[in-house]
Amino acid sequence: DNTLKLWDSIDAKFLRNLRFSSKVNTAVFNPKGDLLAVGTGDDSKSHDKFYGLSIWNTEKLDKLYDLKGHESRIT
Repeated sequence: DNTLKLWDSIDAKFLRNLRFSSKVNTAVFNPKGDLLAVGTGDDSKSHDKFYGLSIWNTEKLDKLYDLKGHESRIT
């Protein structure tokens, strides 16, 4: 459903759904835990493959950067 679910790992409380226009392939936090990188893209056999990387501020849950145009899946 192109959604990444964020949970508080200490309190085990649901925080928020992050919705994307394509499938979420990978997600990783930086060592401090204040940034989240999310790789998205469609691995279908369509000719219009699209892959992107977005960077999120984990405190405010705001998207900081949206990097589009990758030619292959981000892992």
